[in-house]
Amino acid sequence: MLIGCESRRTNYEGYFAEVLSLIKETAHQSDCKTTIYFRNTVKVLLFLYSTVALLVPIIMTSITQEIGTIPYIITHTVPFVVSYLILMQYYSVFVHVSSILRKVNERLVSLMNVKLPLESDFLRQKYTVYNILGHPLSSSKMENNHLEQIEQLRLLNVRALEIAGSLSAKFGTVIVLIVVAAFASVNIELLELYQSLKLGNLGPLYIVLKFLFAGIKFSFYILIAYPNRLIQNENQHTIFMLYRIKRTSCTLDTNGAIEHYISQISNLHDIHQACGMITLDMKLISNVVAAITSIMVVLIQFSDTGL
Repeated sequence: MLIGCESRRTNYEGYFAEVLSLIKETAHQSDCKTTIYFRNTVKVLLFLYSTVALLVPIIMTSITQEIGTIPYIITHTVPFVVSYLILMQYYSVFVHVSSILRKVNERLVSLMNVKLPLESDFLRQKYTVYNILGHPLSSSKMENNHLEQIEQLRLLNVRALEIAGSLSAKFGTVIVLIVVAAFASVNIELLELYQSLKLGNLGPLYIVLKFLFAGIKFSFYILIAYPNRLIQNENQHTIFMLYRIKRTSCTLDTNGAIEHYISQISNLHDIHQACGMITLDMKLISNVVAAITSIMVVLIQFSDTGL
């Protein structure tokens, strides 16, 4: 994984460059408290995982004081460091994409309060000022401005979701490997904990370490699923507001642009999948919990029978 990711360094740096360009386009909008919270969360998580990666090997070495445990510690620490660094990149980009979508939704809120006249009203109303084509200047300008804003927000939404989709495609194989490795690791840690508790040869510190290992490996699923959920929530909010805008009196051109915007969001499901195999949303966590529970029951039964 480390060699493969190093060979794709330019791709990963490209993702951040694309996100940075979108952030600059929305820089005039101040970040809301939710966006600031998630950006601070990235920093806190990076600090916590780095601390664990440094302290756990030291604690295990000081407790066991055996040279034979060094390979065991290395085989746990190196994959853990590589995995959390990859997932923190993935988490960071998706958090920034969700913040861009949140700013797009903030612009849509202002459009919800704009009430445009019906298409038929253009024919019934009498205006004193007309352009050379015979269209009333005030209503035409307002409708065109409304349409341009929706189209601008749609294109911004497309660029943000394309970055998310490209990231899921490039990270897909690595995410599948991390999901499988974390799943096996959590099962092994829990089974060792059960057997040690049954035999009574584990002290309180070892029990805490086993729970710590299992909990940290399981937190990888949250790093994968939660940022995808943030994007899904923002897209659902976008669709809701677009329907609210459509309910107001708009022209046929504006309604057509809104329908295009809605269909664009509704048909983008691949961005929340890894290699077409695993759905990367909050259902991933519930599915993993169910699978771990089922496998642990089977393994415990085999363990109790001495097989």
